[in-house]
Parts: sequence; C-alpha cells; structure tokens
Amino acid sequence: MCYVRHMRALFYLLSLQLLFHDTGDTMQTKAYGSWNTPISSDMVVEKSHAIDRVHVDKTSIYWTERLPEDNGRVALKKFHSKGIIEALPNTTNVRTKAHEYGGKCFTVQNGTIYFVSYKDQQLYMLSQDKLRQITDLPDYRFADFVVDQSGRYIYSVAETHTNGTVENSLICVDTKLSNVIQIASGYDFYMCPRISQDGKKITWVSWNQPNMPWDGSELWIADIEGSSLSNATLVAGGISEAIVDPLFSDDGHLYYISDKSGWWNFYRLENEQSKPICPKELEFGRPMWVFGDSTYCFVNVNGKQSIVASGTNKGVDCLYLIDVEKGKLSELSTPYTCINNLYTLEENEVVFTASSPKSPQTLIRLNLKTEEFSTIKTSQEIHVDESYISKPLPIAFPTEKGETSYGFYYPPHNPDVKAPSDEKAPVIIKCHGGPTANVYPNFSMQTQYFTSRGIGVFEINYGGSTGYGRAYRERLNKNWGIVDIQDCENGAKYLIKQGLADPHKIVIKGGSAGGYTTLAALTFTDTFSAGVSYYGVSDLIALAEDTHKFEARYLDHLIDVYPTRKDIYQKLSPINSVEKLSCPVLLLQGSEDKVVPKEQAEVMFEALKRKKIPTAYILFDGEGHGFRNSENIKKALESELYFYSKIFNFPVDKSLPKLKIENL
Repeated sequence: MCYVRHMRALFYLLSLQLLFHDTGDTMQTKAYGSWNTPISSDMVVEKSHAIDRVHVDKTSIYWTERLPEDNGRVALKKFHSKGIIEALPNTTNVRTKAHEYGGKCFTVQNGTIYFVSYKDQQLYMLSQDKLRQITDLPDYRFADFVVDQSGRYIYSVAETHTNGTVENSLICVDTKLSNVIQIASGYDFYMCPRISQDGKKITWVSWNQPNMPWDGSELWIADIEGSSLSNATLVAGGISEAIVDPLFSDDGHLYYISDKSGWWNFYRLENEQSKPICPKELEFGRPMWVFGDSTYCFVNVNGKQSIVASGTNKGVDCLYLIDVEKGKLSELSTPYTCINNLYTLEENEVVFTASSPKSPQTLIRLNLKTEEFSTIKTSQEIHVDESYISKPLPIAFPTEKGETSYGFYYPPHNPDVKAPSDEKAPVIIKCHGGPTANVYPNFSMQTQYFTSRGIGVFEINYGGSTGYGRAYRERLNKNWGIVDIQDCENGAKYLIKQGLADPHKIVIKGGSAGGYTTLAALTFTDTFSAGVSYYGVSDLIALAEDTHKFEARYLDHLIDVYPTRKDIYQKLSPINSVEKLSCPVLLLQGSEDKVVPKEQAEVMFEALKRKKIPTAYILFDGEGHGFRNSENIKKALESELYFYSKIFNFPVDKSLPKLKIENL
C-alpha cells in the first residue's frame, strides 16, 4: 500500500511528545543542537552520486550520475549482464546547459550512445568503441533528443546563443553528413520531441513567453519525411493548459498528460480527438524544469496494453497500473515516496528511480508478475544505524484566507541523547526552490545531519508548490513574496503551538527561489530568529533584468509585468528594505551562478554589515546555481552548523571549522 496511507499526524505527534521527553536512564541529557552523532559532514558527501536521467536500450540500462568527488562531473553509467560500467571514457562530462538547468543530454539506440559533452556542448556518438564528434557549432546547445531506428537522424531541441540573442527550435541532425536542419521554429521554447515506433510521426511540446511550461503549452504532431516535417497539427494545450511528457505507445497512439481538468491526467489521441484516460485527482505530471522527466511507460499485462505511472497525492508519489481500455487504475504496493524516470525494460519489467524516508534515491527494477523489486544502483550507501534516522511527519496546517498548506517535519532524533525537559527544539523552516517545485518526504543525509544533532527540519510545500493540483500551484500567481512567506510563517507558528519548536530559535533557510523567500521573510516579518540563503534572490529588479531566457518572463506570473509594475518589484525586494531586517543571516553563493549572479549576495552582505547585523558570506569559486563539488557541499553544511551554534549559543565539536561572522 502507498506509503502516504501509513503516515498519520496524530500518531506522530503523540510519539514526538514521548520522544522529546524520554526519561530513559541510559540517555545523556544535552542541549538541542549539541547532540553527539555518527552522522558527519564527510558522511553527507561520501559517495553521494545523484542519479539524474535514465534510458533503456533493449536490455541495457543507462543513467547519468553526478560525482561530487570529481568536481561534479556527470558520468554515463551502464548496467547490463556483466554489471555496472562507465559507458564513456572516464573523463567525459555528460551535461547540457540548455535552459541553464539542463536535463536529459544522452540517448542510446541499438548500442550506439549519443550524448552532449559539457566541455563544448556539442553532440558526440560512441559506436563500437569509436568516438566521433557529430556537430561543430559553438553557438549551439543540444538537449532532449531522440534517434530514429536507422540511427541516421537525431531529432533534438537546440538552443543557439549568438551576439547576446538566444533562439530555441527543433532540429534534425544528419549523423552521416553532420548537417543540422531546422524543422520547427517560431516558438520561444521546445521540449519533448518523441517519435512513433514506426518512425513516421513526431510529437513535441512548445510554448511562448511569458508562460512557463507549467502555465500553458501546446502539443504538436507531424509527419516525418527524412530530415523534414509535414502536416504539423496542434493536438492540445493553450495559454492556460499545460502539457507534459507526450509518448507514442507500441500500437501507434499518442498519449500525453494535461492539466486542463485541474490535475495532470492522461489523455490519448484517437481519430484526431483527445480522450481522457482514467481521470483522477492525482498529479501524473510534474513541472518541466529540466529536460527528460518520464513519469510513465507502457507495459503489456495479460496481453493488454497498460501504463505504469507515478502519481502524486498531497506531495507523496505512489506507483499505479492503468488499464488504458477500461480506464481502471490500481495501486502497486511500494515503500517509495518519490518515483521518476520510468522506462519499460522487458514486457513485464520496468525501471525507475525512487526514494523513501529510509532510502536515498535508488535505481530500481520491478518485475510486475512477481511484484519483486531489485536494486540496480543506490545514489548513496547509508553507513549509519537506522535508529539515528528521523522519520518525516506529514503536516497539514491552516494558513491565510482559510486555506490549508502542507509540509513534512523531521523532528530532532537521536537514540543516545535527550534534551532538558524545559527546552524546546530549534527548527529550520526549509523553503524549496523553484518556486514552482515541491519537496517529497525523502531520505536526505543533510537533513539527518541536523536532526541527529537536535535540530528539527520542517520542509514546507507552500502555496504554489506542485503535487496538489493546478489550483494549489496557482496560489502563488501575483503572490510570490506573499503567499510563500505567509505559509512559512504559519508553518512555524503551527509547530510552536504544538510545542514542537522554540519560538526564539526558528531558522528559515532556502536555495534559489527558496533563498528569496528566506530573505524576504527575514525582512518583512519578525517570526524568524535567523536565516540561511543559498544563492538566494535579494533584488527582484536585478533578477528581472539579468537572468537567462528560460526564466526571463517567469516573474510576470509570479509578481506582475515588468517593467510596467516595477514598483511592486522594488517593494518586494529585500535589498530595498534592509532597515527592516534585524536578525543574523548566512549567505552562500557560487561564483559562476548565471541564474542568480553573485552580485546579489554581495550587495546584501555589504548592506547587512553596514547595519551591524551578524552576517557571514561564503563565495564558492567555480560553483554555479547549485553546489556540485563535495568539499564545497561539506563546507556549506559545516558553516551552517557553526552559524547556528553561535546564534543560538549551543556548544559544538571543537573540530568544526570556524566561520567568520561579522558584527557578532
């Protein structure tokens, strides 16, 4: 049965009260934050290899794997009958910079690997141990491509950067002649080119600014004629209907996911008409921040074509089997709470990535007949006893206008230590990025680093998050910097009211858009005692004027049209109201960040110093929007802990590296 049905708030609240006031004679009594724990910062980064994108070629499984110990290099791995190998030379960095966030940048067809090299963003192919560069176009970035059965033609998203102008299109690359032919253009963005099994048709998703792909997009289908297309036809979508993940089934039907009902549900194209498949108040799609998410695949069960899909219910994923003819949905029992990258392996087997509160991201193989799961690769080995692991408590809490918002609370937990009976726990309110994204109740060694030391972590899916339907997602429209802050405030107040948090030791923390929510909450409210911003936005005008094309008009929906309503941007920018900020702030920033340039953090840091507010700033050389190097990840984590120890006055291990905090 799906994990979410086992999670009951009342049971956990009662358990937490017992946990926090345990009277066992064998336990040490120590202040929150100072608990001894086997979970070190080394353990957090040790062989932590995130699995990003997956692909199946016949019986071989391929995936990209991030290697923090190798300066964040992305390797392409392969699993076959002889085990796991690196599929490309071990210096190859497989990564695309298209849309800046990247995503799927490889595919495999009949044993030939096609991929993007990060060093020059060009297309390469490896066939029979011979490596060949296909393109030589320095202005181009490639992503999300598919290869026809002959192996000659690659259909790809292309992004060109010429004299400060960025153009996006669909192209066809003739691998024999190394020619690049544009096959679809005129829209601001393209994603998901997919071809039918017989190679006769192609489909794709496109959209225009100011929309983001989850606001509104269009699904197209066309006939393939070698390196060109004909009869391009609009299938579905529009300015207020978001299409994701189109895919042709083995019998030639086009399936896709649309949120026109208010939920991302399945549809099938039949005789040029779209037919809903098993409508439910579940989210079978997710926002297309990166190229290549795959939330479903086709299987044959008892001679019938079916779909195996990941569906999200209140922030938690379950695995479902859908009979496409009867429109019948049945749940497949799994222990997982986040499921992605679904691919068919054999007739009755599927592959996917999954994680749970007990297990980090893992590449899984599922036999549908025997219902047996087998692990292919885990992103991180956990070398700590399960008794030290804090389990997430799902919380629904009241917020503004009579609405309800959601989150997952990880209480302080350590089997060896208890807190003094007269203390309440310090808590980190964690804001996810995006802001059109979400958090799942998943295992994170970084979270356990804090909870095992006596610091709670409350991850909030504020209004605007995905996984709760389109209406919930649209709560943030014209309300960024308002609704998200209110939800974080109300989440903190809920924990305080339940006796689970010290009202004087509430930290707010976030990265990217979550960093903006952090800085704005510290500036415009007095709920929080301190804040930590990872590459967070402090100046909305600077963000509107100096960001990449993919997000260039994102703020039109979140705030208002720029520069027409520049006054709102000024009002909501923390940098313009530093005089209202009065609590300590830690700023962590990458030097090569193209999404939120380092200047935003530096201006904020100087303003905080002038105001004599305790603050620290760390610039990580060579890092972009998100830290990839293991030493930098470790330093950021240790700096956080040291920062909290000084702000909240609790002792920490003397071996913890010191951080220079201004004005303290």
